[in-house]
Amino acid sequence: MTKNNLMNASRRTALKVAGASAALVAGGVSAAEAATRSGGKRARVSPVTQRPGGQRGGQRGGGGQHGGAASSALMQVPMRYNESCIRLELKATSGVQAVSMQSQPARTVAFRNLPTRLSIINEGNSTLPVGTRLMVRARAQDPKTGLLLNPAVTLRVTSGQAVLPSGILGASALVAPVDALNLDAVRRSEQTGQAGAGSENVLELRTAIPRGHRLDVQLNYQVASGVAGSALKQVHVSAVLDMTAAGLSSSFYEVQSPAVVASLN
Repeated sequence: MTKNNLMNASRRTALKVAGASAALVAGGVSAAEAATRSGGKRARVSPVTQRPGGQRGGQRGGGGQHGGAASSALMQVPMRYNESCIRLELKATSGVQAVSMQSQPARTVAFRNLPTRLSIINEGNSTLPVGTRLMVRARAQDPKTGLLLNPAVTLRVTSGQAVLPSGILGASALVAPVDALNLDAVRRSEQTGQAGAGSENVLELRTAIPRGHRLDVQLNYQVASGVAGSALKQVHVSAVLDMTAAGLSSSFYEVQSPAVVASLN
């Protein structure tokens, strides 16, 4: 064999050995690491869903245990946290809202900026289960000082209906549980002796909200018995959820919506 042939054979052997070594190294790392080391792009993976970026977790309309209109009202939202996370929003509808009086349903009181839409938004990694208790606090407020006045609750939330994507009202999604009504009766006798003088409206969720979904609810109000309509120059409304009571946190964790102030028309 000539000198040139020996040099060519040695070069081919060296290239084969180098190629085998490179294959072994690539086989010992993840595909993402190999792509990065070779100059390729690494696929972005969501820390919450563990799916490629741009996909959202959860099945559309899934997770509801009662089916029907309430479950079909669930809409997908981005999942932002790798932990339990709920966001509450109150929204006032435009125009004047007529609210009947609990003691005299034929009579009404007109309000502006009354928050009739409650959105419950699940941005975390756990389902908000059926039976979760939420509170809506609606209290009279002094327009001059901003201080809350007695009685503690001036508007009663009688129910909440699911709002379908089309905007049509669906099935009941929030109801006042029986034990909460009984507790309210105890408060009435302890505080003022008048109906509806509890510290807050307790409502129970009738459909589960899976992670990455939201539920919009139309709130229905009544002016609490024993409350004069003329005293409601302003009403301070907020929604609250105790995450510990819902089983979504081991420590005290309360979610509260931004407050909305309604005024007498």
